[in-house]
Amino acid sequence: MLHFDREPAFVLKRTPYKENQYLIDLLSLNHGKIRGIARIGKQKTHRETENFAPFRELAISGQQKSELAQLWQSDILQSYNISGKNWLSASYVNELLLLYAAPETDAQLYRLYQTCLQYPNHAHLRQLEWYLIRELGLIPEREQHAAYYQIHAQEGWLLLQAAKQGFAHELVSALEAEHLLLEHPQLTAYLQSLLRHHGNTPRSKQTAHALLQLLRS
Repeated sequence: MLHFDREPAFVLKRTPYKENQYLIDLLSLNHGKIRGIARIGKQKTHRETENFAPFRELAISGQQKSELAQLWQSDILQSYNISGKNWLSASYVNELLLLYAAPETDAQLYRLYQTCLQYPNHAHLRQLEWYLIRELGLIPEREQHAAYYQIHAQEGWLLLQAAKQGFAHELVSALEAEHLLLEHPQLTAYLQSLLRHHGNTPRSKQTAHALLQLLRS
């Protein structure tokens, strides 16, 4: 049984569960991803509260006996005022973590996520994507040296095959040396291509719209 008392955690997703409950997906500082059930105080229905809204850092208390934790207290540590393009970026990051982050994560991912909410810029988004790629073991192998490469999946492995056009050699070589070329024009496409080969593509616009509708309801 896992007990947590005022554990720092970010809300990644909330889903109406029962009349006065939410199903909550959290990224916690010390216990990784947590899925739990949270009651809503004295409000009549879940549509009359902003409790457990995404993009908030909470101090949560509860326990986990089975797959779903029971959350019985939460206090807001910090709220992030996110709007416009930053809303899309933050929603994209939430979906990245829901799709790709392992249940057992470390404090580094928590700090990377926190930085993305504070400063949702190109550099921090790419750093978080790169962290997930390394954790998932998605760095592809090269069959040979070439000026350009295309990514191919073969028997569960990712391979870089020589091509007339595609991802440039200097980008691939730098990432193999664990150096992010943040100014390289192909970096975003390359990292997101690796993640797509692992699972479903995050759909930031749809996610952002759904979250916005939920918060407004």
